[in-house]
Amino acid sequence: MQSAPSNNPPLCTAPAMQSKYAGGWIKRLQRAGIAERVAAEMIARHGGNAAREATVKLNRMIDRGDIVGRDLWACVVHAIHEERRG
Repeated sequence: MQSAPSNNPPLCTAPAMQSKYAGGWIKRLQRAGIAERVAAEMIARHGGNAAREATVKLNRMIDRGDIVGRDLWACVVHAIHEERRG
């Protein structure tokens, strides 16, 4: 598997953003643009605290052992940071 360039990795394609259990889910997530929409909603609702709030949700998914939820919220956190870099 070829790794993404470190300076601007595509959303949710970096190996750390994927799990062997949810590979198909991540591909559907990318095509649908779900993470970007959720990120935009989080930014609209929480402003400068959007990444922090999304990270709280990510940590909840990790604590619950929810792999798909974890991957979704990891993508959302990544999308929020990408949006800020603009």
